[in-house]
Amino acid sequence: MPHIDEVRQKKRFTYINRDAPSSATDITAKTTYVTKIRILNRTGGALTISIDDKSGTPIEKYTSISIAANQITLEVMATMPETFTDGITINASATGLSVTIEGFQEP
Repeated sequence: MPHIDEVRQKKRFTYINRDAPSSATDITAKTTYVTKIRILNRTGGALTISIDDKSGTPIEKYTSISIAANQITLEVMATMPETFTDGITINASATGLSVTIEGFQEP
């Protein structure tokens, strides 16, 4: 895992979606060093979301994350960004999740 000082020299990446896709959708095809993930559940029931890399081996930490009704989940990886090799795929169990992902990519 690269240190934040190494990835700051790369191009900034930001993904914002008011309604995360409810089927597996690629949001980028480039290796991405994620520094922040914010997920907001705007519904009255619990929903799940998966945010995986495209290397063929999902990062288990972000597979089937359950977000309670009307809750915000914030994951900050300040000094050691999480590497999503070959891009990011996102998949929500239903509409109603807002997602923001920030990080860096190769230019």
